[in-house]
Amino acid sequence: MTEINERVTREFQKNLDSVTELSHEISAHPELAFEEHDTSARVIAALEGSGAFEVERGVADLPTAFVATAGSGDFVFGICAEMDALPDIGHGCGHNAIAASSVGAALALAPFVDELGITLRVFGTPAEEKGTGKEVMLRRGVFQGTHAAMMVHPSLKNVVDPKFRASRSWRITYTGRGGHASRPWDTLNAADSTVVAQTAIGLLRQQLRDGILVHHVVKDPGGAVNVIPATTVMECMIRADTIEEVDEVWERVKRCFEAGALAAGTSAEIELLPSLYREFHHDQVLAPSSSPTRKPSAGRSRSTRTSCSARRTWATCRWKSPHCTPCSRSTFRRGSAPTPPTSPSPPAARRATSSCTTVDWRSPSPWPTSRSPSRSG
Repeated sequence: MTEINERVTREFQKNLDSVTELSHEISAHPELAFEEHDTSARVIAALEGSGAFEVERGVADLPTAFVATAGSGDFVFGICAEMDALPDIGHGCGHNAIAASSVGAALALAPFVDELGITLRVFGTPAEEKGTGKEVMLRRGVFQGTHAAMMVHPSLKNVVDPKFRASRSWRITYTGRGGHASRPWDTLNAADSTVVAQTAIGLLRQQLRDGILVHHVVKDPGGAVNVIPATTVMECMIRADTIEEVDEVWERVKRCFEAGALAAGTSAEIELLPSLYREFHHDQVLAPSSSPTRKPSAGRSRSTRTSCSARRTWATCRWKSPHCTPCSRSTFRRGSAPTPPTSPSPPAARRATSSCTTVDWRSPSPWPTSRSPSRSG
C-alpha cells in the first residue's frame, strides 16, 4: 500500500492551496447549527467541481446535510465534514478546518476509488455544536451500508483515541413576580433563584467525582437594573464518562435548581434540550491506522505526539457506539468491522476484541439495513 499512499499524498498536495483557501472562506463566514447554508454550498461546490462526485442534498430532511459519492465498489468508506460554528466565537472549534480537510482527503482519494474497489462518501454533517446532526442522520439511515468512516479535529497533537464524554443539557426558566426596585417587598425576584442555584451547584462540586463537569450559564438575567425581573433563564450541561453517570448527577443538580425556586418563592420550569451525546467508543482495530507514525495493528491504540506537518490534528476511525444507542459523534453501531484498506489480508481469521465487541477482519459487513429501535433520550 506504500505506493498508493504516495500517489494519494501527491494528489492531496496538488489541491492543498485550494483546500486551505476553502478553510479560510468558511472561517470568515461562520454559521450556527442547522444554518450552515453557505458552508454547505462551498463544500459541495468543491466536491462537484472535481467532476468525481455526485451529491445528494438535504438528506435526513436536514437542509444543510448532504452525501457526496464517488465510485461504486463494495467497500464503502466515509469521511465526515462538520460545518457549524459557535455563537459569538465563530469557528473556535475549527470546523472550518474539519470541512476543508474532509474535502482535501476526498479529492485526493477520488481518482483511485476504482483501482481500490471502494465507494467513497463525504457526509456533510450539520449541528455538531448544538443539535446532534450526526445522530439525526444516523437514526434516519443516512449511514446505512457504510463500512467505515473517519474525520479529523483540530488539536495540538495527533490522538487516535481521544476521549469524548457523554452529556446532556437542560434549560431552566424561573418565573416570579416583577416590579420596581423601589418596592422590592411586592416582588418575587427571579434573579435571586439563579444566584441560589449557582451557589448550590458550586457547593455540590465538592462531592462530585473527578471527571464530572457541570456547566451553567444565565442566558436571560432580566432587564434594567432598577427593575426586579419576573423571569430569568439558565442553561445547564453535565458531562461524564457515561450517560448513566450524567443522569445520576443530574438528580443532584436538579435539586439545586429546585432550591433556587424554593428560596425565592418562584416557580422553576425545567426542559431537557435535544443536545444529547452518549459516550463514545473507538474501534481499537481500525483507529491505529489513522496515526501517521504507526502501522495498523490489533492492539490498543494510544495517543501519540508526532513531528509531522499534521500534528495540529487528531484523527480516529471506525467509531462505534453501544448497541442500539446512537451517538451523534459516532457513525457506527455495534457489529463486525471490515478489513481496513491499509492492512494486509491475514491468512486465517484474526480475532481482536475491542471495548465494544469481537470483530473479524476477514468479513466486511456494512451498516445493518434493518435496525433495532434506538433508545431515546
